[in-house]
Amino acid sequence: GNELAWKNKYWEDEEHFRRVQRNWAIAGFAVAAIIIAIAITDRVAMDRANKAAAERKAKLIANVENSEEYIALIYGREKWKGQIGYDESGWMDPFYVDPDGYYRIDSYMEIYYDVGDYGYSLPSSPHLERTLVFSNGEEYNIDATADEKLNITELKIELDKDATERNQREIESQRDMVAMEKEHTKAAEKCFEQCEAWRRILGTDYEYVDGPGPAEAIRNGLDENGAETDEPYIIGFAANIRANGKLYFVYHKTWKKGNGARGLEISEIDEQTRMCTLIERVE
Repeated sequence: GNELAWKNKYWEDEEHFRRVQRNWAIAGFAVAAIIIAIAITDRVAMDRANKAAAERKAKLIANVENSEEYIALIYGREKWKGQIGYDESGWMDPFYVDPDGYYRIDSYMEIYYDVGDYGYSLPSSPHLERTLVFSNGEEYNIDATADEKLNITELKIELDKDATERNQREIESQRDMVAMEKEHTKAAEKCFEQCEAWRRILGTDYEYVDGPGPAEAIRNGLDENGAETDEPYIIGFAANIRANGKLYFVYHKTWKKGNGARGLEISEIDEQTRMCTLIERVE
């Protein structure tokens, strides 16, 4: 562009050409500096606004949790700080083990907003929605509104009956599954301990390293015939057992209550390679 302009004599002389170039360069740097300054100022202002919003949210939550209604709701319960998921049984959520013990906040259902935080020139009206779940399955929806000074102006606490019923059905299902699995495993142990091969190979002085438990357990799914069912499906037996200084894998694929020990397999585990060598199968 400069070369084309020079050839077409848009400049009085070379000095004029150089001077205009310098002026444009200075102007360009000035504009860039202004843009950067605006961006930095905007970012600082945004960070301050976000920090202020976070502080206001924390204060609103504290005001809700210190309210008489909230304290009365959770009275006698501790906030759950344990694991999320299932216990060693694989079926029971440990949160539900003590029905009267705990409450937890469903973080996925917590909503906070305040139009005053977004610079819309509207009056501040902080609002918090939260869901509390109790270890007995009860579920409560909390809806709080506050004024500009974060004083609570309205607080609603309602039991969600539908969610509570779903939770309690799930809890009952989990407990039933744990009880059925324990009953199945205990019956299998009693059956196999009387087996001649068990007594001969494992003796009486042994310990479970992993297990015992069923070979397969399904709470909802397909039964042994492939048909859909809501009934728990529990079969077989599996355990790692240490006896006589060796590690054994004891397995029965299809055992059910009332069956004998036929089909029980006892294998020795090579602790270096973790390979199993079948020692005996009860026929």
